[in-house]
Amino acid sequence: MIIRRVELRNIFSHENTTVEFPNGIVAIIGPNGAGKSSIVDSIYMALFMGKQIDIRGGKKEHVIMVGASTGEIRVEVEIESRRYLVTRKFNVTMPTEANLYIVEGDTKKLKAMKIEGVLSEITRLLGLGGLSESDVRRLVRSTVIALQGELTEIVDIGDAERREYILSLLGLSYLERALEEIKEISKEKERLVGEWRAKQEVIGNMKKNIEKLRKDEEELQKQILVLEKKIAESEKLVSDLEARQRVVNEYLSISKTLEIALVQRRIRELEIIIEKLREIESWWNNDRAKLARLLDEISGLEIEVERTKSAILESLRELSEIFKCEVKSLSDAESLLSTLEKMIEEAETYKNLYKVYMDKFETTGICPLCGSRIEDITSFRLHLKNKISELENTIKNLNEKITIATSVVTRLRQCENKLQTLRDLLEKRRSELQVVVNKTFELCARHGISNVSIEECVRELSILGEKYSEYKGELRSLREVYAGTVLLEENVEVLWSRLRDISVLGVEPPSSLNINTIRQLVSKLSEIHEAVSRDYERALKELSSLKVSFEKLRGQLENTKNQLARYEADVKRIEEELARIKKRIEAYEVLEEFANKYLGKNGIIARELTKVTRIELERRANAILSRLRLREISISDGFEIYVKVSGGILPIKNASGGERVAVAIALRLALAELAMGRSPTVLILDEPTINLDDERVTQVFNIIGEIGRTLRQVIVVTHDEKVIDIADAVIRVENIGNISRVLREY
Repeated sequence: MIIRRVELRNIFSHENTTVEFPNGIVAIIGPNGAGKSSIVDSIYMALFMGKQIDIRGGKKEHVIMVGASTGEIRVEVEIESRRYLVTRKFNVTMPTEANLYIVEGDTKKLKAMKIEGVLSEITRLLGLGGLSESDVRRLVRSTVIALQGELTEIVDIGDAERREYILSLLGLSYLERALEEIKEISKEKERLVGEWRAKQEVIGNMKKNIEKLRKDEEELQKQILVLEKKIAESEKLVSDLEARQRVVNEYLSISKTLEIALVQRRIRELEIIIEKLREIESWWNNDRAKLARLLDEISGLEIEVERTKSAILESLRELSEIFKCEVKSLSDAESLLSTLEKMIEEAETYKNLYKVYMDKFETTGICPLCGSRIEDITSFRLHLKNKISELENTIKNLNEKITIATSVVTRLRQCENKLQTLRDLLEKRRSELQVVVNKTFELCARHGISNVSIEECVRELSILGEKYSEYKGELRSLREVYAGTVLLEENVEVLWSRLRDISVLGVEPPSSLNINTIRQLVSKLSEIHEAVSRDYERALKELSSLKVSFEKLRGQLENTKNQLARYEADVKRIEEELARIKKRIEAYEVLEEFANKYLGKNGIIARELTKVTRIELERRANAILSRLRLREISISDGFEIYVKVSGGILPIKNASGGERVAVAIALRLALAELAMGRSPTVLILDEPTINLDDERVTQVFNIIGEIGRTLRQVIVVTHDEKVIDIADAVIRVENIGNISRVLREY
């Protein structure tokens, strides 16, 4: 793989940057914070980063340029002589987009899209198809791309960690994963063992159920025999009750017919009696009440007449006392009132005359009677006023007496009118009473009641009227009770004789042809009929219940037999399954034995592969160091790294900084060859000389220069100008106003 072109739009501090990468050693130079590492980080992010950002704080907001909402990385690479373009588009609010294109001249063809698709295709193109996305990222950052601070990580970590790290990068961890997967698969054995035990338990329970079902079958057969006997007894009881019910129905029918015949006889008797007493009903409904009403009304009128006479006398006494004269009648009272009215009329005339005198005297000063002049005007005026005042008092007194007299006279007139009305009405009612009394005596005579007073006559007729009502009530009741009954001409005596053998039902035959007696017999027989019917219905219900229980038991017996057959078939089937499960368990045990022996990091295969890996890694790294004219290294079984020195070995941690960088680069290239199956074509180093003195810096750049002769492309990011001495191309990066600018120098 060779990096050919990188374009950054609003990425980190790069607003609009395009960088072309030729073959050879390409140096990216600039001061700290200029945006150099951003170019290398962008290459890694575009080609290998998953959905989760694993550098620079892990957030899109840290990748997209401050103030922008979107950003884009475009990296063009060359793999196996073909060019590919990878794009990553970042959006603060939307998911990151990724696409991979094949570039052919000026055209491009979409090869893969979405992050997963792009990573999968790049992994395949690099020959790393067997690794997961995370393993690919670890391998790349441990071999051909050394991000800032990660170059010497392989020699800085502990020996045990280095062993696990290298083995996982080379895919030997798959043996451990294979072991874990087999262990996971072997959990199926545990499940099968559990299933085998569960099925054994199920078979045990089934056999217990089979034994119980056989006992149930035997018990059900016994219960069926008992029920068959009860059903036979119940059927006999139903038959006996049916026969008794027929006898009861026969005698009940005779009794009801006899009852109806007696009722017919009684109805005819009542109709004759009622017809004879029908005129009593008219008197009962009309004249009896009218007689009582007239007597009450006449009594009331007589009392009212006396009360009115008393009121008249009281009013006459009142006038006599007030006016001190004897007033004996209404005419006397009216004469008294007329006299008072004349007196007040006379007083009014004198009063008016005096007023005329007063007016004329006031005007002329001359006496209106004699025509002479009045000398003592004051005395004369006072005399006239006194006369007028006396007349006004007289008129007032007379008015008061007239008012009283008028009220009493009015009351007397009303009483006289009322008295006359009462006398007329009393006479009328006495005439009406005489008519009713005569009619009543005539009715009594027709019914054999004579020589009695009106009171006795009324009492006797009332007794007949009550009997008439009773007869009518009885007739109405009989007709209502027996409404709709067909009236048949039956011989009462014949029916009675047919009831003589009724004692078979435990009932005494009727002693007389009395309706109530026969009714009691019907009631008694109805009770017996209801009791027998209840017993019959109960017996039928019991018989039906027994038959239902019988069918239920037969169904249970059939179900029990079916369950027995199913259980026996299930036991046979499960026993066959147990045999198959046992074979599978044995197969899993063989697989577990193989996995524990050959797989895993401690298995035979892992031990052999680890040995081969250690030897091959040491050989390839030493070949690279030899080309660089540097001391070789030794890798122990525990993956401890030693530098070979004269007379012995030196732990890598005791080597100089420059040598540690050289060994780290050699191990990275060796790991790349082992993992990819071929020598890498590119190496990207971010700040490889950090924390080194000038001598070590020069040494490291010389080593990189030597490596550059064997690789097609080496990209070095540094702030040290010494790199120019080994560079085939120089790219300068500056930050002006928080925006990175790129200038290429050849």
